Amino acid sequence: MDNGNKNKNKNMGYIDAHCHMEYRRLKNRDELITGAIDNNVEMITSGESLGGCKRALDLKTKYPKDINITMGYHPSRVKSDWKVIEDTYKFIEKNQDSIVAVGEIGLDSGINSQADLDKQEKIFRKYLTLAKELDMPVVIHARGFEDKAYKIIHEITKNDIRIIYHCFSGSNQLAKELIDNDNYISISTQLCFSEYHKNLIKELLSIYDMDLFKNTLSETDSPFVSPIKGEQNEPSNVRLVVNEFGKIYNLLNDENDEKDNCNGINNINNKLDTIRNKNNHNNNSNNSNNSNTITNSNNINSNNLDISCNDMGNQIINQDNNLINIAKLIYSQTKRLFNI
Repeated sequence: MDNGNKNKNKNMGYIDAHCHMEYRRLKNRDELITGAIDNNVEMITSGESLGGCKRALDLKTKYPKDINITMGYHPSRVKSDWKVIEDTYKFIEKNQDSIVAVGEIGLDSGINSQADLDKQEKIFRKYLTLAKELDMPVVIHARGFEDKAYKIIHEITKNDIRIIYHCFSGSNQLAKELIDNDNYISISTQLCFSEYHKNLIKELLSIYDMDLFKNTLSETDSPFVSPIKGEQNEPSNVRLVVNEFGKIYNLLNDENDEKDNCNGINNINNKLDTIRNKNNHNNNSNNSNNSNTITNSNNINSNNLDISCNDMGNQIINQDNNLINIAKLIYSQTKRLFNI
């Protein structure tokens, strides 16, 4: 990320609520982590296999102030032997004091055979029960099975623990049900390029306004789901998600497109100069008896335009404030949720 953005946001904190810095194929792991730290981004890395959980724990030890971890078992790993699944379960139990949530766990529609789907659900139920026993939040992966996963979650947890739907791509109705029950949706860098996700946030903002960000997290799912075509995703890009939240929020609250950018101020200044020049010309061509009336009229017009110009400046300041408030709210609520 560029130094300009870094300096501009140096007092703003961010949390990538879900990433995979433990991913075994990462060759520039420390570089990505250091880049995030330099950009005031804390990370929650999610172990999703026995090896992944071990690597996540190593990262937590190496970067104790900047990385927190969750541990779970990814639903796509149904081909694994039950011993590996049990060993991962025991590893999580043993290291429960080092994690902030159980997950990611869940269901994935990419599985084809019914036998594997049944095994996937069995693993899901097992780890959900673990989360309930540990009284910890649970991070859900539910691609293609969002509603089915929610039914199982509700059956087992009875809404006694906090639920986070990572990389949320479910329906508006499910999002509202999660939020209304004080659970969470986590929006990834998909928001930067997905019209579905942009429209989802627009609809939710129209219902909850700024309160939406009390139950909405920001994530990258790095190194996956890159917002920049052809490039590897990284935790620093979580700032793009927050910026996109700000853009959508401001667009919904703007009365016209001219308020969306600084050119609006220049346009008003140009109009102001045009009218002043015209009025000055009129002053010079009128006799002294009419000059006071014209001058007073000029002052009224000029004052009105000055007020418009000030309003425009205030609007842009308000937009910046909206972004700052959104970033602070997401940051504080993520800290509260994960008790970090």
